[in-house]
Amino acid sequence: MSKLTTKAKQNKFIKAYIKNLGNVKMSCEESGITRQTFYNWKKDEKFLELLKETDEYALADKKDFVESKLMLLVEKEDRQAIIHASKTLNRDRNYGDNIDITTDIEPVQIIFGDMFTTEDKDIKS
Repeated sequence: MSKLTTKAKQNKFIKAYIKNLGNVKMSCEESGITRQTFYNWKKDEKFLELLKETDEYALADKKDFVESKLMLLVEKEDRQAIIHASKTLNRDRNYGDNIDITTDIEPVQIIFGDMFTTEDKDIKS
């Protein structure tokens, strides 16, 4: 049985990383490397670039996975899931928590309050 090259091991890890939605521990175990090997590989610019590209796919897959589980709970009429889904997915329909703040106070007044009086504005430097 021949040994895999570093490049082949890295490719095996990347496939596992995508499959495991970016979970490093599971990906290391599945591809047969240690976490230390993974961290050593991250010092290689080419591997790091590939990992960053893969992260985008893994994150998108992770979001899809979480959303699918949320929707399953909504289908089961789970009240908390319905509220959460409404607040996040239907935010454009005013289901989210909206905070509308309007003020005519200058930002300096908000931060410093009455620390500065009108007379302080007349001081020239």
